Amino acid sequence: MIKCKWQGRLGNVLLQCVVMRLLSIKFDLKVDRYSDEYNFEKLGFKKYSGQNSYNNLLNLFDTDILNLMKETKIESGIYLDGYFQIKEFVLKYRQDIKNSFNISYNYQNPDNIFIHVRLDDVQEVTPGYEYYKKSLESTSFNIGYISSDSPNSELVNKLINEFNLILYQNTPIDTINFAKDFSKIILSEGTFSWWIGMLSNAKEIYYPKIQGGIRWHGDIFVYDDWIPITNKNI
Repeated sequence: MIKCKWQGRLGNVLLQCVVMRLLSIKFDLKVDRYSDEYNFEKLGFKKYSGQNSYNNLLNLFDTDILNLMKETKIESGIYLDGYFQIKEFVLKYRQDIKNSFNISYNYQNPDNIFIHVRLDDVQEVTPGYEYYKKSLESTSFNIGYISSDSPNSELVNKLINEFNLILYQNTPIDTINFAKDFSKIILSEGTFSWWIGMLSNAKEIYYPKIQGGIRWHGDIFVYDDWIPITNKNI
């Protein structure tokens, strides 16, 4: 049996679901339940539950995931207690993570771009205007769409006005589904934004490169084919 201590919001919970699925496949363990708080099936998430069930549960924390994935068998259940936003994990199992989804694409015009702005409760430690300006000026585009959890913020309005962007507002799941279809994407920090990049086939994915300072999520923006953008404010 695999159980999970669900922690965080949509992006965090989705990664916990994926870890649960990968472990269930690897060790043929039955899944207690996947989170029903979000409609992950709409993203194409493929639930999986094995056959084996044990009464004793091994507590699995963030730092344990890589060692456990090296094992060939296990004689206990697993209790997930972590976010699993580990650099080495998301690098090594990148394709396995993406293969956990049946993804359908409705590709946008390759000259269009999508911008995600995460603010909400972390706006004091997220990249500001200069990051988005530098990212937008690093590429060319025809039509730009912008989405944010704070659509009425000064930052979002400034970007809309200066770069003639179209505000996209929808549910979180529909936002990921819409954003992943672009060939050019500018990400914010945060696991939600990371999932946009992870589930896309974009040719250009820009993300804020943090140089010291506060990080409120794991070190998961680590792919060489994504484009880091740095400036003095990051």
